[in-house]
Amino acid sequence: MDMGIRIMRWLTHPRAAVVLHDLLMVVLAWLGARWFQAQMFAPTDGGWPWPGVELLAVLVAQGIIFWRIGLYKGVWRFASFPDLWNLIKASAYGGLLIGLGVLISASTVTQWTPALIAYPFALFLLLGIPRMVYRFWKDSRLLLLNNTGGKRTLILGAGRSGALLVKELRVRGGFNIVGFLDDDKRLRGAQVHGLPVIHQIEQLGTVVQEYDIELAIIAMPSATNQQMQRIVGICEAADIEFLTLPTLQDLGNKATRIDHLKPVAIDDLLGREPVSLEWQSIRNGLVGKRVLVTGGGGSIGSELCRQIARLNPAELVVVDHSE
Repeated sequence: MDMGIRIMRWLTHPRAAVVLHDLLMVVLAWLGARWFQAQMFAPTDGGWPWPGVELLAVLVAQGIIFWRIGLYKGVWRFASFPDLWNLIKASAYGGLLIGLGVLISASTVTQWTPALIAYPFALFLLLGIPRMVYRFWKDSRLLLLNNTGGKRTLILGAGRSGALLVKELRVRGGFNIVGFLDDDKRLRGAQVHGLPVIHQIEQLGTVVQEYDIELAIIAMPSATNQQMQRIVGICEAADIEFLTLPTLQDLGNKATRIDHLKPVAIDDLLGREPVSLEWQSIRNGLVGKRVLVTGGGGSIGSELCRQIARLNPAELVVVDHSE
């Protein structure tokens, strides 16, 4: 009874369909290889016998190799080059193991050569093509669903971070990504994940008007503070909403994903860690006293005056030579 329940649970598991698919592909690949062998060496005794026990041995051998390689740890939805490499290894090792069995058991090895050569290639194609087609279908559906609506978005920076961001935003949805801007003139007219590199970042204002852009995302986590200041200035001049990626330090020190977008903060422009002040000690030194701030009319001085005013000084005197 317990065994029956376990079998039913396994058969209803999502991976069971993948295992059954792959074993069916093994059957088709081996039968195709044997057919190819028959075309090369026409039998003289009336035809090839149905490979019953032989096919069972191939299934067992190939199934063991699939399990040892870890073929079912991957997910078809995210099939990638490492998964294809595993398929290549599984097909090649399967061909070698079956060839070893033929070498031990068969009296004439020569006539098996076409089947042993054709089998790994056929198996790789039969295993790999459905996985790639499935991923393409899922990605196309996500792209169609997630890019219908959302803000028309430009990504500033067509490097590795920008490419990774496109993939994440397509999965997340809510962004209609129009293309990239990048200062590398060699990238002009190129495409990244199917999106064009339209122009250089200086042309943001023109591109915003031409393509009706609503949002710009700065995808340069390694940019210096001078570069960030320049890009922020361009975004402000273009009068467009803009966000940025976490910095490399944020990505390294915190549980932060590359698609965690945020407004540009003053810390992103300073190029250094902000200083944490001990406000209680400062309060004890200023409360009830007359305080003079020189240069208090400028941007930094006026902010300093506002901070001091919160600490209850007896009097605050501001001196400035021009404002």
